[in-house]
Amino acid sequence: MYAMWGTTSTRRVVCAAFEKNVTFAFRQVDLTAGEHKTPEFLKIQPFGNIPVWKDGEFVLFEARAIMRHLGSWPGGGVIIPPTPKGAALMDQMVSVEYSYFYPAFKPILFEKMRKPMMGMGETDEAAVAEQLPRLAEVLDQLETLLQSSGNYFAGEAFSLADITFMPYFELFGPFQIMWLLEERPRLHAWWQRCAARPSWMHATATLASIGPAASGAIHEHIDRPKRFPRFVERDARFAAAYPENEQLLRWLRSEPIEPVLEPELRICDPHHHLWDRRGAEIPDEFRYGMEVYTLNECLEDVYDGHNIVSTVCVQALAFYWAQGPEELRPIGEVEFCQGVAAACDSGIYGPARVCAGISGFVDLRHPSAAQVLDAMLRCRSFRGVRAFGPFDAAFRKGLREVEQRRLVVDCYFLFDYLDELPKLMALAHEFPHVTFVLNHLGGVVGPAMGAECEAAWRASIADLARQCPNVFCKVGGIQMKLNGFALHERVVPIGSEELADLVFPWYCHAIMSFGPSRCMFESNFPADKDSVSYRTLWNAFKRIATKMGMTSEEKRDIFHDTASRVYRLAPCGTSPLSVG
Repeated sequence: MYAMWGTTSTRRVVCAAFEKNVTFAFRQVDLTAGEHKTPEFLKIQPFGNIPVWKDGEFVLFEARAIMRHLGSWPGGGVIIPPTPKGAALMDQMVSVEYSYFYPAFKPILFEKMRKPMMGMGETDEAAVAEQLPRLAEVLDQLETLLQSSGNYFAGEAFSLADITFMPYFELFGPFQIMWLLEERPRLHAWWQRCAARPSWMHATATLASIGPAASGAIHEHIDRPKRFPRFVERDARFAAAYPENEQLLRWLRSEPIEPVLEPELRICDPHHHLWDRRGAEIPDEFRYGMEVYTLNECLEDVYDGHNIVSTVCVQALAFYWAQGPEELRPIGEVEFCQGVAAACDSGIYGPARVCAGISGFVDLRHPSAAQVLDAMLRCRSFRGVRAFGPFDAAFRKGLREVEQRRLVVDCYFLFDYLDELPKLMALAHEFPHVTFVLNHLGGVVGPAMGAECEAAWRASIADLARQCPNVFCKVGGIQMKLNGFALHERVVPIGSEELADLVFPWYCHAIMSFGPSRCMFESNFPADKDSVSYRTLWNAFKRIATKMGMTSEEKRDIFHDTASRVYRLAPCGTSPLSVG
């Protein structure tokens, strides 16, 4: 490819090539030096413009044509919709970009970038301001189109319809007009999804960071997939990487795809797990459809439409050390999760900070509890433990070590939870400076509990919330198979509207008892993935919040801020060390 690195047309083609895993040599053509007007270059591009794609004797110019050509190549991702209607919608949006968006943006592009770059004078800010209303009108239309199309311009899947716009939206920040996107939540969320793709990270890298920058030098576009793994994007939702996961994923693929509600709402998922259970001996009631759920599978859910900015990973008896004293082996799980956190903090895998917080397992009754806690604290994302009773003297001694280290205690009572909730209340009174977080509403809540147990649970939750201000509640986790909704037995996965109505009585009671500032919606994935997709689940949570009449501030709390405060997570856009 003959092009000048960093230009909008070049970025389009590079992005498309990366999506399709197409390797090519890159020859730099310096526009500022007039290299595009030399007799040698005019032989392959008579109009004297870039980029030019040369494959043997085949020569193709114009970026949109090159993108279309690359999109038809075998292998890699799907960037041309496979159906005639989908392809037509894609072509329509490519035409919209050329016919409506670009004419409105071109004067701003000229003033802000091309004019100074070509030595034609300084930017005329008055001319830029005069053009902004025209651009805003086009952006309004794009916002409306996204409302009907879904996550992307040609439907639910990323395509050339999105790539054609992306080089221009990348410039909104440097041009100081990002506020135009922030005022249009669907468009802003669309851009965040697009900008997080590794293909776009590659397309916007500097030429010096990927190869020789001298004019005429050749860059072999072949090592980039090793540096920017394709974890964020998918050829299709629920793409299988392990045959052990395929049965569940096949079922999830049959669900009707919902548009994402309130896509701009920031979310911290405060409760999910990571594991690889292949070959493990696990009782049937605790075996889930996702045998493998590591970073790859987690990112597929995180980037399925909602604005997930961070997560907290909770222990799941996974990745323990194979050797060493039993009480020390859980350190391995925290170390594994810290590696995931470090990978996500690099930004290579998109903007979401998976494992920004980690809750590990420590046997607080063991004499070595303090030693284990200190070993886990060497992992900077470690924030607490998920503790299990009995709450005897030995447990309380270990809990004092937790208190001294300002760690959070997650609690979940699988058995005898109606007896355990009053014990937790007593413990919270005894340790008022420890923050306790009730997982999954405290126990096996739902139809499986029966009317008598439900009445007792409601009373215990209300008492716990009223008497113990240091206890918080994770609202979620009751979609699991053992809770009795039988969602996993449906022919087609449940939708968010029906799910919200189904679980509302239990979630509403917990939220009314604790209040949004002490509640946090949680996914409990991949356990709950047996019953519902990630996108549908968070849509259901948003429906519940709306149904309860929550204010914007209350939604911020229950979807993000409460979890961020409790687990002392670094604010988005800051160093991982910037903890509360």
